Amino acid sequence: MALGPRVVFTLFDEVAVKSAMWFGHARQIVGGNADEFYPPGGAFIVWQLVTANSRPVARSIAGFASLDLAISDARRVASLASQATISLVLDQPNGLRGWVATVDDDAITTCARWYVSDRDCRNAAELAVASLPAAPLAPTMHIVRASGRTVSRPMVPRTEVPSA
Repeated sequence: MALGPRVVFTLFDEVAVKSAMWFGHARQIVGGNADEFYPPGGAFIVWQLVTANSRPVARSIAGFASLDLAISDARRVASLASQATISLVLDQPNGLRGWVATVDDDAITTCARWYVSDRDCRNAAELAVASLPAAPLAPTMHIVRASGRTVSRPMVPRTEVPSA
């Protein structure tokens, strides 16, 4: 079976684990208050669109309190992708570029990394948005523990995120 782009899920078992990096990136791209990106409770799940070689190219903006909510958001974004408008964002201090995809002024997904040129950023955004509708959901969820140790587990929808 040939691998292509796919949507993968990651559980952070407590907000402190990498949350500043994840939600700080979303806040830089989208703007707004950092608190609006955090789900209630300690642990959270996010999704990413990755390429065949597992390089992240797009990601959820918010974190979710359950796998069902994360899956629902990934499916919603995929269904809206063809209507999305891509806007480039400049990270002033570093001169790097990012992107956000919006539908009716609602941000639905962002870049997973920064780019050096407008051309590379726009190409990556267009490819990511075009890939989302065809990307299958990965059957496993990556779990990042507070200790820094990570594991992968089969996904079990309809479960709440374990409390921290």
